[in-house]
This record gives sequence, structure tokens and C-alpha cells, in this order.
Amino acid sequence: MTIQLLPSPKEISIRAGTFTLDGATQIVIAAGAGADVFRAARQLQAEIANRAGFRPAILKAYCPPSAENRILLVCGEEQAAAFGVDPLRVDAPQATASQAYALSVEPSGALLYAETPTGLFYAVQTLRQLVRLHGPSVPALIIRDWPTMPYRGLMLDVSRGKVHTLDTLAQVVETLSHYKLNVLQLYTEHTFHFPTHPKIGADAGSLTSEDIVALDQVCQAHHVELMPNLQSFGHAHNTLILPEYRHLAETDALWTLRPDSEETYNLLNDLYADMLPAFSSKTLNIDCDETYDLGKGASRKLAKQIGVQRVYLNHILRVRELAARYGCTIQLWGDILLHSPELIGELPDDVTLLCWDYEPADTYPAIETFGRSGRRFWVCPGTNSWNALFPRLYGANVNIRTMVREGAAAGAEGVLNTDWGDAGHYQPLGLSWYGYIYGTAQGWTGGATEPDAFDAALGPLFFGPAHDRIMQALHQLAQTNTLANITHPNRCNTVLALFDEP
Repeated sequence: MTIQLLPSPKEISIRAGTFTLDGATQIVIAAGAGADVFRAARQLQAEIANRAGFRPAILKAYCPPSAENRILLVCGEEQAAAFGVDPLRVDAPQATASQAYALSVEPSGALLYAETPTGLFYAVQTLRQLVRLHGPSVPALIIRDWPTMPYRGLMLDVSRGKVHTLDTLAQVVETLSHYKLNVLQLYTEHTFHFPTHPKIGADAGSLTSEDIVALDQVCQAHHVELMPNLQSFGHAHNTLILPEYRHLAETDALWTLRPDSEETYNLLNDLYADMLPAFSSKTLNIDCDETYDLGKGASRKLAKQIGVQRVYLNHILRVRELAARYGCTIQLWGDILLHSPELIGELPDDVTLLCWDYEPADTYPAIETFGRSGRRFWVCPGTNSWNALFPRLYGANVNIRTMVREGAAAGAEGVLNTDWGDAGHYQPLGLSWYGYIYGTAQGWTGGATEPDAFDAALGPLFFGPAHDRIMQALHQLAQTNTLANITHPNRCNTVLALFDEP
């Protein structure tokens, strides 16, 4: 028997027999279990009800009332002892041990075990998939599982023409956490309501502090870290175009904040003070990529004195100090530092570099550069859904899998899969689900998931009974990007023909 799960477990052993759920089946959690374990039990209960047509009772108990027909959710050795079961040990690396879990299914029942509520949440997601695939007759097996990469994230662009509603963002969290995603970032240039600077992001569908607090609670309930993200150097056009802030521009291009003015850092401090309290996460992505005009205007004299790369580095160090005022460490895109990799060693150890590249390639030399630096870093591929009528799926698959595989080998701590909104964010969310889940699955396995195996699992798990026809249509649409003169770096000509002026 072949069982296709997403992500693929590290260890799976199929045994004889099945566990047949029925109306008398109980989901049992320990008396000391917290609200997060109860929420996971409710997810499992709903999955069984949807697939099998009955809703098992959830029982919170000091010990199980029956030795048969039960699903035990056990967190830690103390609960295992109270329930009279042996802990299912998982030999996971220290970096990911807190996310490890074990799942044992026998004809008499199922045992889900983890040392932490997060691990137990992931065990529940795996059992939910088994129920989705097999209904009330769950095959007997033992799974021991843990992620290769501690962080498996998605970054959604909410600044280039589309700001997702709170309901949509909650759907993204609920759906992707099922496939064991654990980080979400919202790429923000201006689309946040800043009380001290209300004209920034006005009339742009900006998210509010209340929105973020509500979304943060949804994320916490699903073991996802909602990390703040705010452009803090380049990509500042939507702010600098306002008359009140034009004097803070590096050049007339109104693209990069000038680093030679203390007002720039006063502004960033205000924006951080407005934004960061809404997030429980203490990791801030300051972005700071593509500072094309740095050293060509207001900071030209300074750049001549110390070099444009050191002007850039000094800005990063200043912004790091601002973030630290609010208890945050920083991440930033690593493209500018690659021009002078010798400066990477001058960064403090708590800075995380984001290595991005969105085109398919056999290898990504920047990953080796960051790996050799000894600095913390993540790899950041992309869904390639933007600037296209349909995602450049096959290129994205190569990009994501290769970056994750090379990143895992070079010591990357995580993957941040990106879905950009270049040129107006034409793509509807539905076109990106495949790429989102593919990125999460590869992050869990360290790039070991074969595309064909991914498709075989995704179809029935995500699309349901009609999956054969849907997957066929998906690949037919993806093949349009393989036609001559259609696909170019970062875009497809189909978008130019049908959405823009040809």
C-alpha cells in the first residue's frame, strides 16, 4: 500500500489491519491539555464528521475510560504516564525537535504523541489527511516525523494593487497550517494604517492594527508565526510621492529613503512604533532590497567618502537599532550585500539574511555565499504566479525545490516562499495554492519531494473527488507557458496581450 501525504513523513511503516472509526469512537485528550490541544481535537472531529458522517465525542480525562476505539492525543511524558501508554520517541534534530511527532494506528485505536502542542498539532494534521483519504477505515501504521527546515513560510504581497481581506488571510492560515506551514509575512510598503502618519497608505485598502491583532490570534491558534514586514529603505515610492515626505527621497526617482538625514530614522521609528505592537512575533523583515538609486543623490557625497555599500550597511545597522527598541530582531533581503559579500561578516549575529531568486536554475551560487558566511539565512523562491495569466508552474517547481534543497545543505534555517504582486497583482489567490503548498512540502522535506509524488498527493487531499480532471486542467494551463515567446524573466507575454496595452 502506498500512502501519499503532504508533506511526506520522514518515517512511515505500514502494518496489517485497519482502525475502523464509528459513532462510538472517542477523541481523548489529557486533563491537563491546553486550549491549543482542544482546538486540534476539534479539527480532527470536524474532519471525521465531514468524511465519515459522524462526529466522535471529545473527552478530556485523567485516563482513558476504554482501551478500545479511541484516539489518544498525548503531549509529553507526564500525560503518557497518566494515560498508561509509552511515549513514541522521535529521534529528531535539536533544531526541529519541538515540531516532531509520532502517530501510531492499530486496529484498536490511534495514539498521537509529541513533546509539544505544536508537534501534536502536526500529528493531528497527518491523521486528518489519513481520514480524508481513507474515510473511517484508517490503515494501521506508524509514522515518525519532523521537518528538515525549522521555518516554512509564505510571504504575500499586499502592496502592489491587492490587499487581502481578513477573511481571506484567515483562510490562507487555516489551509496552509494543515500542510505544516508555520510562518506568514505580509509584504508591506505602505498599506498599513499608521496613526502618526495617516496619509501613508490612505485610501489603499490598508490593514489596521485591529486587523493584524485579529489575524495574529488566528495564526497563533494554528501554530503559525505572523512576522511583521515593512519596507525600510528602497521601494518607498508610495510614501515618497506624498508632498510631506518627498524631501526624504534619495533622488527624484522617489524610490529610496535618504540615509543621510536623521528625519528618515525618525520616520521609520514612528512607523515601527505604530505597527509592531499589533504583532506577537519579534522578528521584523525590514526588506531593504533593490536600492537602485542609493548614493546617486542625497547621499552621493557620503557614498564617495565611505562607499555606497558601507552606506547601505550603516543604514541596516541603524534600522536594527530601531527595531531593537521594540524587542525585535531583523531580517532583510540579501541582494545588495551580495555586491560586497565581505561586509556580511560585519552584521551582528542576530540578523537573518533572505536569499531570493525566482527563476529556475540548476544551482544558486548565492546560497553557497550565505552558507559560507556563517550567518543565519533563509532561502526565498517564488510561486511565479505574478505577471502571468497562469503560474509559470514548472519553472516555479524547479526554483522552489532546488533552492530549498541547496539551502538545507548549506544550513538555511527556513524557506520563505513568495507570491509577489508586480505590475498590479493580476493573479487571483486560487492560482497560487499549488505553489504555496509545494513550497511548504519542500521546506518540510528539505527539497526531497518529487514533483510527481507531490501531484499524486495534492490531488485527492486538496481538490477532492474531482482531482483527476482538475490536475489535468492545471497542467494543461501550465503548459501554455512553455509555448514559444511566451515566458520571459518575471513575466509572461499573455499578461501583456490581454491585460496591458500590447
